[in-house]
Amino acid sequence: MLQSLQPDSVLDVGTGRGRLFWPMVNALPNTYFAAMDLRPWRCEVIRAVRDGGLKGRVTVVEEDISSVMLVRDYYQVVVASEVLEHIPNVQQALTNIVHTAEKAVIITVPNKPDNNPDHIHFLPQHLWKGMFDLASNVAGKKIKKLQFDHTLKELVIYVGL
Repeated sequence: MLQSLQPDSVLDVGTGRGRLFWPMVNALPNTYFAAMDLRPWRCEVIRAVRDGGLKGRVTVVEEDISSVMLVRDYYQVVVASEVLEHIPNVQQALTNIVHTAEKAVIITVPNKPDNNPDHIHFLPQHLWKGMFDLASNVAGKKIKKLQFDHTLKELVIYVGL
């Protein structure tokens, strides 16, 4: 999905260990990436890898996507894979994501409840339209496309702006 968009810039929210981040960086060699995580030690690992040969293509944003002060930079695409179910204020995070994205948003969340104690929300498909409507109104952006796909374990949400 991301490759078909060929974005100039991508913000990956909740990069964590980089399970999705590094494959994205490798798959899109002409794209500038920002890795966002609120944990300093995760950010240090990404900085170390970046400093090993990816300066100029990768930056690190040590911040919480739920922070209302976040909105400083804009990225063509914002990706949040398997992160929103961990965030207490999902609506604020989603509003910041929509505000920060210029072209598209790609989100994945678990598609069924699970026993992961770190998951504080289950976010089924029927909740998303209302959350995106509110986020787009607050962010002052128009949603042109809202698409849902299901994998074995995930709900994949694509939002075109």
